[in-house]
Amino acid sequence: MKKFFGCLLVMVLACVANATDFQLLAHWNFEGTAGTTTVYDSVSNRAATIMNGASLNGTGGVVLAGGSGPNNQYIDLGASFGNLIGSLSSYRVEITFTWDGPASGNDSKLWSFSLPKTEGSSDFPQGAMLTFVSNNDHYTRYIYRRDGVSTPEINRSYSTDLIAEEMTIGIEYDENLGTNGFGAVRTLKNGVQEAYSTQNRDLSYSIIGTPTRNYIGKSPYETGNGFDGLISDFKVYGVVVPEPTTMVMLGFGALSLFRKRK
Repeated sequence: MKKFFGCLLVMVLACVANATDFQLLAHWNFEGTAGTTTVYDSVSNRAATIMNGASLNGTGGVVLAGGSGPNNQYIDLGASFGNLIGSLSSYRVEITFTWDGPASGNDSKLWSFSLPKTEGSSDFPQGAMLTFVSNNDHYTRYIYRRDGVSTPEINRSYSTDLIAEEMTIGIEYDENLGTNGFGAVRTLKNGVQEAYSTQNRDLSYSIIGTPTRNYIGKSPYETGNGFDGLISDFKVYGVVVPEPTTMVMLGFGALSLFRKRK
């Protein structure tokens, strides 16, 4: 009997340590009255503000006009979203959109989560940024930057143009995958894995999760080309960084599992 419970304990520990169970933590479907500029996620009621003249279109979406510079239209996810990102150890972000093509330039930012600029600096030398870019050269790209250095970008090329095609693109970071201790990232199109890469730098959510510059349709650098088209859905799934002690209740008693906070 002791041997049986010992095996059961090992199985429980293995499941707790290795399973990645993503939960839906935020969801904006952009449904509401036309002209509305503040929308709330249906999971935790986080507010997002639609900026610079854009608003809900009344049919379940937000049309952004693209453009370049700090005044292009975008969606500001705000402080509570920064706090959410900072609480995660693994995540998946999914966005459903129809891209009309860039109003100017060649690229279009779908989302960016980042630190604010260091005072007096033109870059992010002390910060970090997660961003995803699509463009009319037929590819999607995931970028992670920390201390001004990019990881190898994770790109996926397509044989057809992305313009005018409704699709859902996802970026997933899983700390339990990969071989170097920094996890792995994959891109998904309509739920199917498109590209996969092992990270070579720690994502460090504690410094990414800040209450500023968490955007849909805009670069955190306040420059570059914004998204031009329809945003119709935005979801974030994640694994919350656990408390130092997690209690697992078994039929024969309680077992304390200790996991060091990242």
